[in-house]
Amino acid sequence: MMLTFGTLIASLASYLLAEKKVERANAQRLRSLLLADELRHSSDSLSRMAQGYIATGNPAYAQRYQEMLDIQAGRKPQPEQGRPYWERMPGDPLPGESRGSQTSLQDRIAEAGLGEQERLLLNQALLASTALVETEEEAMRLVGSDNPNAEEDRQRARDILLDEAYLRAKQALLRPLDDFAKLTDQNTDLEQAAFYAGMGRWAFVGLSLLWLSLLWRNYLSLRTLLGASPEAVRAEIERIGKGDLSPPALPVPAKPDSVIGWLNETRQHLQTLTEAREQSEAALEEHSHYLCINNRILQQIGENTPLTDILNELMLNIEKRHPDTCCSILLASEDGRALLHAAAPSMPSFWSQATARVPIAEGAGSCGTAAFRGERVIVEDIQEHPYWKGFRELAQWAGLGACWSQPFKNNQGKVLGTFAIYHRQPAIPSDQEIRLIEDYAKLVQLAVERARLAEALRHSEEMYRLIAENCNDVIWIVDLPALTFSYISPSIERLRGWTPMEILSQPLDALVGTEKAANFRSALRELAARLAAPECPSRHETFETELPHKDGHSIPAEVAATLLLDAAGRPCQILGISRDISDRKAAEEVIRHMAYYDRLTNLPNRRLMEDRLAQLVAQARRGQRRLALLYIDLDKFKPVNDQYGHETGDWLLQQVAQRMLAVLRASDTVARVGGDEFVVLLPDITSDIDALCVAEKIRAGLEVPFVTASGDTLHISSSVGVVLYPDHANTPRDLLRLGDEAMYRAKQSGRNAIEIFAPVAMESSTPTSPA
Repeated sequence: MMLTFGTLIASLASYLLAEKKVERANAQRLRSLLLADELRHSSDSLSRMAQGYIATGNPAYAQRYQEMLDIQAGRKPQPEQGRPYWERMPGDPLPGESRGSQTSLQDRIAEAGLGEQERLLLNQALLASTALVETEEEAMRLVGSDNPNAEEDRQRARDILLDEAYLRAKQALLRPLDDFAKLTDQNTDLEQAAFYAGMGRWAFVGLSLLWLSLLWRNYLSLRTLLGASPEAVRAEIERIGKGDLSPPALPVPAKPDSVIGWLNETRQHLQTLTEAREQSEAALEEHSHYLCINNRILQQIGENTPLTDILNELMLNIEKRHPDTCCSILLASEDGRALLHAAAPSMPSFWSQATARVPIAEGAGSCGTAAFRGERVIVEDIQEHPYWKGFRELAQWAGLGACWSQPFKNNQGKVLGTFAIYHRQPAIPSDQEIRLIEDYAKLVQLAVERARLAEALRHSEEMYRLIAENCNDVIWIVDLPALTFSYISPSIERLRGWTPMEILSQPLDALVGTEKAANFRSALRELAARLAAPECPSRHETFETELPHKDGHSIPAEVAATLLLDAAGRPCQILGISRDISDRKAAEEVIRHMAYYDRLTNLPNRRLMEDRLAQLVAQARRGQRRLALLYIDLDKFKPVNDQYGHETGDWLLQQVAQRMLAVLRASDTVARVGGDEFVVLLPDITSDIDALCVAEKIRAGLEVPFVTASGDTLHISSSVGVVLYPDHANTPRDLLRLGDEAMYRAKQSGRNAIEIFAPVAMESSTPTSPA
């Protein structure tokens, strides 16, 4: 039977395939002929347009000619109405013309699925058509040129389209098209397909008759197999299909191996599966309710809902699911000695007041005992149970008959509180109800722990925010590898003038300029590379830098940077703290100034003078230049100091320093090396006369009386010793020593004098004065 049916189907398929092959062969032949016909008519139309343009000079023919070329090349959509389009003349529009696809004729020939010989013939014709177009375009260009011999050019154009070469090109186009038509007519695929289609048709008819005869025999066997009439079997199937799994009203006697017997067995099996499915659906619904409450708790915690509101809503959801119950939650106190009322939305107020504080102890009700034991306590009848001895009357007023209490704990096993379910009547929980109590207790635990964790997190965030927003140091985070700020503390405005929003909301280039932004990013990349290097002992580094201010100036800052890693151990952020060290730098500058400058005159002291002298000697040695040192001591300064006091003496020393600075160059150095002793360094002098001239200016300047603010006139003078490098000495130490000796010689000679060091006649030299 199945073999016959399979053969019938195979014959039908063979017949349909043969018919389809005939249809495809016809369609292929039609497409081939249409392509050849389009190539022939398009070439003839192009020739007519070219000849019309040459004969009349009407640009409409040239425009139509170009339009046809564009259609052939695929630059314009091809017309749906092929031959009428190619045969129309300029000024004669085709009514109802529609546009087809935009594909070149060459591409359509390639996509037509032609045989190798057919495609070769059409390509030969297409090449001949292209050659004709080149000839026609050459003739049309002669007519379109503007020159005095226009008529001669027109005649030449006519000759081009009538000469023997043009006719040979035309024949080269028509010859492959004729061969193509013959080849298409000789196609044997179509005849073979038609033959096989006829054979398949007769085979299908014969097999169909055989199949009908077999069906009749099978129908007779089917009644025996069904065990009942087909109507009865159908009615039973429909009843089972509608979900009616009850036994039929009129049982049909059937053999166990019949279809109707199998249906009875299937109905009984489906009835068993339905009962199991209903139980699973009830469990699934309970689990879905559990997940819904769980998600609601998480949502409320995320919305910072108070814990009391979360617990009250949780109790109401459980009571809505189990209408004959009331629920309550008690939370353990901080000292762990009592349970405190947390939620009981359906309980009377006197009950909430009475359970505001329940001791955690053995026998202290269901909840106190459960918290003390750390395990579930089931009281089936409140009025009879000893745990409720002190609460029986209160429970009776509240209408409570049974209490099932489940403690819930944190991850460390510490009891956080109890969840209790009350029934109006005495009741014993089933296994499913026990599981529900445990699940609901876990929900309460989740709500309590998450709410407390969220509260602790909010407190921590507030603390960190308070620290970050009130800290004078700037706390910032830069994301890697983007090198963009993801957080900046508000103190940035005090340090650098910008608000955090200004820095976070716009590119760094817009804030500090492209060059500074590039330098900043380069510095961050180098810092990240250093901290992430394997040889780096830690991911922390402290350094000093200059930070730009919004108004344009720079701020000295100390930066402490820490490289943060993600879960995979890869660098993800840089946490930094920037501190303004302007005051420290200023203090360091004051200390440095105090270390190297005289506090009274603000001149370099002996330490700085000796350092500069060493540098000048080294430079003079390298450049083979000369250097002069003037050692100056004030004459008659001590009497002035004793007579007028130290304040006047200090004022006089300051004035002396100003007068000496007034006659020196910017490259010269004057230093106070003692109480009233000064040293002047003169680099790059050409001769000793230059040094003596400067010394004379200083001597003459200090000889002029000084007048104080109170009108006192002070008279002092100076003794100056002059020593030259390398004439007299070539080390800083010898220059100072010899300068001091020359200065003492000037004092010994009567003061108010200048003495240049003379090693040969030092004892007999007399004071010198260029004046």
